[in-house]
Amino acid sequence: MKYIILLLSIAAATILISCSEDVQGPNKDTHSIIFDVTPDTVNILAGEATVLKAFINDTVLSVISDKPLYDKTVIWQIIMGGGTLSTVSGDSVVYQSITNLPQQKITAIIKAFPRIDVRHQRYVVINIQQDAPTIDTGICFRRDILPIFNSNCAISGCHNKGTSKEGYILDSYQNIMRKGIKPGNPNSSKIYKMITNQSNEEDDRMPPPPKKRLTSEQISLIARWIAEGAMDKDCSDTPIGGCDTTTVTYSKTIVPVLELNCLGCHTSVQPQGNVTLEGYSNVKKYIDNGKFLGAIQHKKGYVPMPDNNMRLSDCNLRQLEIWVQNGAPNN
Repeated sequence: MKYIILLLSIAAATILISCSEDVQGPNKDTHSIIFDVTPDTVNILAGEATVLKAFINDTVLSVISDKPLYDKTVIWQIIMGGGTLSTVSGDSVVYQSITNLPQQKITAIIKAFPRIDVRHQRYVVINIQQDAPTIDTGICFRRDILPIFNSNCAISGCHNKGTSKEGYILDSYQNIMRKGIKPGNPNSSKIYKMITNQSNEEDDRMPPPPKKRLTSEQISLIARWIAEGAMDKDCSDTPIGGCDTTTVTYSKTIVPVLELNCLGCHTSVQPQGNVTLEGYSNVKKYIDNGKFLGAIQHKKGYVPMPDNNMRLSDCNLRQLEIWVQNGAPNN
């Protein structure tokens, strides 16, 4: 009987290794790792041969000595409660406290080895999403990222609450993070893939044609935000370089504000509300009739802009007011 268990254990180890390869799939950033769990540590068994050898050796010892191993409940408690976690990074092994690993990063799958008593289920497979090292460059979601989504994506007919095309609502941090973003990994994030897709097919890229693509600066901001962990950080709405209210010009100050907050909805292609803010002459028309300032200042009697209950930052609002006070020059 002991030898039958041993043979079944060897077969199970082979199956487990195969499962580990299958789970990884095409996403090279996800590793299925087999761990050897003890009461004090969670140790990685690196390499297929090592895994198989260690599994067989431990099974032989447990069968010969009839010494029970740890059951599923104990293993789960160890994983969730403490010990160390080894993650694969190239050929090296990185250790970190398991209690510091964000819950969404780890999915524990306790594999049941065929026909082996639960006491012998000591080995655990854990899928871990590997993240690239991050550098905080000061990107703020509410100041730098949300306006891009709000102006280009969370609009009627696309990804606002009323339409939610393909199940995506992109009007807030909580909604954006529900699907399509993998913190730390832009290239595995569906939203990033869509905004960088070079296809001209409507279903292949976002924003869809005939709307313009995001600018390279906007795409870079989103990529860096995701790479830094896609966090909703508390921060000032003042730009990283400070708020320049001294040298306010149309080309250097106003156009970037419009591109970030307005042109997703108000380009010459399918402009929302038939309001076009692309080009100086179009902007000047709404400056002269007072509708532009009334909308961005959220004055009574005007449709508040930007949409989705958002407001321009205090800095951007002040810059626009100064530019208008100076006669809204085309400089």
